[in-house]
Amino acid sequence: MFKLMPINEDGVVGIKMTGMLRDSDYQSFVPEFEKMLGPIVPVRALLDWEDFEGWDDVAAAHAFHFRIAHRSEFERVAVLGDHRCEKEVNKLAEELGDVPVRLFPIDGRDQALAWLTE
Repeated sequence: MFKLMPINEDGVVGIKMTGMLRDSDYQSFVPEFEKMLGPIVPVRALLDWEDFEGWDDVAAAHAFHFRIAHRSEFERVAVLGDHRCEKEVNKLAEELGDVPVRLFPIDGRDQALAWLTE
């Protein structure tokens, strides 16, 4: 499941991902995300993967297409997670191209926000 947190005054949007993401999660998330962004691009994203378990096959395809379609809308991406997230964070960084992506420990929210707003 996705939970969007509004864009703050520094242009940071929070996206909490929990459980195993499925096709239906992307069907509701993408339009909500696009509506929230509106003309405010690029944004800095804080992805909270503390309780994230991954994607099923269909959702993984949606994730790839979403990243490619929206990569120009991201300025920086910080991910809160643990060492198990490293492979996915590297994949995310590769798919987002020139967008800086960095993994922070789950308790490193303040550090992640500081990096996002540099």
